[in-house]
Amino acid sequence: DEMIIYNPVKLQVINSIVVLIVNIFIGAGLILGLQEIIGDESFSVDRMHFFDALYFTIITSTTIGYGDII
Repeated sequence: DEMIIYNPVKLQVINSIVVLIVNIFIGAGLILGLQEIIGDESFSVDRMHFFDALYFTIITSTTIGYGDII
């Protein structure tokens, strides 16, 4: 039996990537939930789909902000 030794730096990098991806998907879900609570007139699109919410989450979290929501 071989003993597997994990590099703590690699584990931390993998953990950070997983947390980032999970947070992006949670943010997209929150945007979709807010659209249902607040109403469609508050958003720039008529009916937002999950990929639209995912796009807005990524653009906002990276602070690129293409000016889609004014």
